[in-house]
Amino acid sequence: ILSIIGESGCGKTMSALSVTNLLPKNAKVISGIINFKGAEIEFENEKQLRDIRGRQISYIFQDAAASLNPILSIGEQIQEKDILVETYNFLGNYNTNINRDKALEYQLKALKLSEEIHSHQGIAATLNNIGNIYLAAKNYDKALEYFLRTRAAWKSIGRYNIAGILSDIGNAYYYKQKYDSAYTYYLASFKSNQDVHDKQGMGYSLGNLGLVYMKTGEQAKALDAFERSLLYREEINNTVGISNGLLNLSDYYKTV
Repeated sequence: ILSIIGESGCGKTMSALSVTNLLPKNAKVISGIINFKGAEIEFENEKQLRDIRGRQISYIFQDAAASLNPILSIGEQIQEKDILVETYNFLGNYNTNINRDKALEYQLKALKLSEEIHSHQGIAATLNNIGNIYLAAKNYDKALEYFLRTRAAWKSIGRYNIAGILSDIGNAYYYKQKYDSAYTYYLASFKSNQDVHDKQGMGYSLGNLGLVYMKTGEQAKALDAFERSLLYREEINNTVGISNGLLNLSDYYKTV
């Protein structure tokens, strides 16, 4: 820790502001260099300065009480909000199967920040994460609510391939035992993956369709879907997918 001590007006604040070139218009650096993490800060390189300001070097000004929220940590408030959204998302996802209350708390913080900075992609991703928390908690109605909001958010920004959220909606309907609706969304997910030649996604969607066929007593269609799912997964050597595909076939043969 380096402390700069001096009487009022001696230049402490100006020296600190000069590090990221936040000086007033009537001030300028006459000589000297500033090294940060082994590299010289170039005052004329505005892109470099934007990457450093707030993300790596931040300021807490003298009248902190007027600008800082006392119920949040200083670290939370001096970070760039988009980075903070990613941090909350990560912590929320990490806690989904450990502490769902904490996971939901982090995701709701991420959602609020995403809305503040008008990050439509952040909003959609966070809504999806919240839906997955409710799905893991077996609150399928709430999961479906957030998955449908996610789909609307992605469509509003023109995202073309939304196969993942279509599968999530299908999962919520599947666990609600609404197999017709689950089939509709699983099939839409398969077609969306097919449009972009995503064999991993196609294998996943076919596996889900096979599960629906099993529930509705359409054994021949279930077997066809499981076998096609396994073929796609083998083509791309998706070991986890292959394992799941073999388990699906094993479960199928146990029931017929």
